Amino acid sequence: MDLGNEHVPKLVRQIAIPASVGMFFNTMYNVVDTFWAGQLSPEALAALSLSLIPFIGLLAIGIGLGQGTNALISNSLGAEDNDQASRLMAQALALAFAVSAVIIVIGLVVTPFLYRGMGASGEYLELSLDYMNWLIYGSGTFIFAFVINSGLNAQGDTKSYRNALICGFFANVILDPLFLFGWGPFPAFGLEGIAISTILIEFGVVTYLSIKLLSSKLGGKLFIKKFLPHVKIIVDLVRQGFPASLNILFISLNFYVILHFISDFGKTSVAAYGVSTRIVQVMLLPSIGLNTAALSLTGFNFGADNLERVNQTWRTCFHYSLLLTAFGGVLLFCFPDFLLKLFTDSEEIIEVGPTLLRVEAVLLTAYTTIFLGTSVLQGLKKPMFGMILSIYRLIVAPVIFFWVFSEILGYGLNGIWAGIFLTTASGALITWFYLNRTLKELS
Repeated sequence: MDLGNEHVPKLVRQIAIPASVGMFFNTMYNVVDTFWAGQLSPEALAALSLSLIPFIGLLAIGIGLGQGTNALISNSLGAEDNDQASRLMAQALALAFAVSAVIIVIGLVVTPFLYRGMGASGEYLELSLDYMNWLIYGSGTFIFAFVINSGLNAQGDTKSYRNALICGFFANVILDPLFLFGWGPFPAFGLEGIAISTILIEFGVVTYLSIKLLSSKLGGKLFIKKFLPHVKIIVDLVRQGFPASLNILFISLNFYVILHFISDFGKTSVAAYGVSTRIVQVMLLPSIGLNTAALSLTGFNFGADNLERVNQTWRTCFHYSLLLTAFGGVLLFCFPDFLLKLFTDSEEIIEVGPTLLRVEAVLLTAYTTIFLGTSVLQGLKKPMFGMILSIYRLIVAPVIFFWVFSEILGYGLNGIWAGIFLTTASGALITWFYLNRTLKELS
């Protein structure tokens, strides 16, 4: 795959389609978890919803490190500096090992305080912590998967991760009920069984991706000496990855802010938000792969000093995203009750969820604009915009809008949904104007 010369729309499809398929199975993996938790009890479903906050927070460093690694390796490959690209890969792997240990310690200490702050107590709190602690201990497998996959993505390989996620999904279909309810020699672990299944599968994903990386162009140059600490490269990785990590962390904090306000309306509202969020994730799946294509192609061609192909990458990805989100928007807006009934038979949840899903239907294009714009800017070595936008869109604006609409004006849950709409729509507009201005200035 020639990222610097082949037709851009063709390259976008070749990179984005496997990535989107992989993310589809990854999201369906989470859907399976949600389904089985719903079969166990409403409390288990609410506990799974609470896990979104600390889990995303724990993975923030790994995701950011992966995105930063992808951008820097893509730049080096575009500049035809393969030795530097392999050195970046080695340093990223060494850094991933170090941060994994730190994340485990932080996660075990912080998670109980987060849950209590969201109103969890008693059996509800204990159930939530039992599930989350397994994921904390195994968080290193997720971090390594992100970092290893970034090296593959920088070379245009999104098929390997797709294959791993497909196999992981089918393994989860079997292991979830096996560990959840027990069968034969396998004991019934309850909700903890879903977490155990996840860690075992992710370990398999890391093993497979490691084999693929070692057999790639980068893997052939991963000599032991390149893993020794190199201060300048580590600083570059942190400088590029830290803002991206904060972006993900702010997503986790955004869930905390939202659930803090929603918790006032009871566990049913929390569960409804969790289920609705997973449904929206499914609708965004067809366009998720475009983010990977935008980052990889932008990074490579920016490194090669070919700004025309950078502009073409942004335009192509954005036009594709408009087409891909149209169908999902129609489904969310017209059939919200049907979609909710796929995950739960709780009449209370089905009554609360449709309004949020209709709001999200209108916002699908706004989400893709933000994600694509941030990816292109990451490839241009401008990660700070995403961090600043996230502070506004995910922390400051939601707190203000939720407080005003929900509490001051007394709109309740509908006030929170209105706040989600305003923060997301304004964030998309800011991204659009800033990115186009940046591309114009570079040109």
